[in-house]
Amino acid sequence: IRPEVSRAYTIGDKGGASMGYFYNEHLKPIKLNKVPVRWADMDLTYLQPTAYDKQFRERLNDATVIHSTSELQHYMDADMDIKLQYSSKDDLVQLEKRLNLMSDFKDMVPRTAYKGVVTFRQGSTRVHLVPIPGLKLYDYEWED
Repeated sequence: IRPEVSRAYTIGDKGGASMGYFYNEHLKPIKLNKVPVRWADMDLTYLQPTAYDKQFRERLNDATVIHSTSELQHYMDADMDIKLQYSSKDDLVQLEKRLNLMSDFKDMVPRTAYKGVVTFRQGSTRVHLVPIPGLKLYDYEWED
């Protein structure tokens, strides 16, 4: 399941796997939802893999292509999808740093990635960091 809201929450900046390294910059601003959600009453079939993958591909195919992080400022709060390609693990890490995103990998998978695509919101604009076609994803060389 890839919800549009964060599933992560942290209890503080002490301990944990990262020893508080990412806490102040990335984790401290996360707020818990205060509005009850009645999940059992919702139609969540759009999250089934077949339906979700179809919608995901369509969203990526329809996204406006940009070629640098500096172009992103022209689309702030544009309520649209943008995609920016990366060509290697190092390229992805540099993009994430420029965009002030938490850049780390777990078992060679970039944080929040789905099929190699890292998606985040910049205001109302949905931004997708997309691997170039043919990039070998989750390569053992991506291990830190």
